[in-house]
Amino acid sequence: MRNESAHVEELIRTVSSQTVRPAAWILVDGNSTDGCYEQAKQIARQYDWIYVIRQTEFYGKGYSHQNFALGVNDGCRYGLDLFPGGGGIRFIGKIDATVELDQDFLENMLTVLEGDETLAFVCGHELEEIDGNGKGLVNDPFVDFNDIRLYRRDFLEPLGFYPISFSPDAVLIVKARSKDMNAKVCLDATFYDKRPGATKIGAWKGYMLKGEALWGLGYHPLIILIDVLYFGIQRSPHYHAAVVMFGYLRGFINKVERIEDPEVIEYFWKLRLRDAMDAHLKKA
Repeated sequence: MRNESAHVEELIRTVSSQTVRPAAWILVDGNSTDGCYEQAKQIARQYDWIYVIRQTEFYGKGYSHQNFALGVNDGCRYGLDLFPGGGGIRFIGKIDATVELDQDFLENMLTVLEGDETLAFVCGHELEEIDGNGKGLVNDPFVDFNDIRLYRRDFLEPLGFYPISFSPDAVLIVKARSKDMNAKVCLDATFYDKRPGATKIGAWKGYMLKGEALWGLGYHPLIILIDVLYFGIQRSPHYHAAVVMFGYLRGFINKVERIEDPEVIEYFWKLRLRDAMDAHLKKA
């Protein structure tokens, strides 16, 4: 978290009120300047299982994905170090600072993951406001799974936790496939993200950055075109799909560095194209 003083109190409330709470929860502060770190430390004193730490390493400005992964990894390592010999810890969760969780969110995620050994991780079921008339499922064509997740430790830890790359959560989908493991959305574990576009910079810039990340991951341009044509018609607001394409083109024009992992390259250039076409044909 970084500069989340407006959300940290509610964040701690939504996790501490879970029907099943984690053995430990690590809040990682990414060099906040709004007093967020101090505020979180103060509130966390009420709980002997909540820890607040500062991120130890940064790539610098312009490396938001990599910096995010470094912060997650700080939290993973700090948390596991609390339990000598592993302490029986089998699962590692990750949430964002602006989420509001159902009270049985973690309980339902845990039930699904424990019930299927083939699952590398499960995601929550994200909700969004729909025309001011309550909340419904988010249907984002450019994200296979949201990143509010519960991972199997023996999947995540051997990878060094989060990969230091564009969209590390998307890369972990590929890594799960390469190990013949699955992932799924837990429909009974719902949450709501209070930040439009799930980013501080707003929906427009957020989708632009998402498109640039897809370029960095090596997405085949036909995938972007298919998604823009399909979801530009099917989903409101319709401009989001076009903004992602502009972001993808900006990545190309600016020669943004692309991922070099062969597994990721093969998936997003070839296999993901097949999967995307199959998915759209089924919906048509």
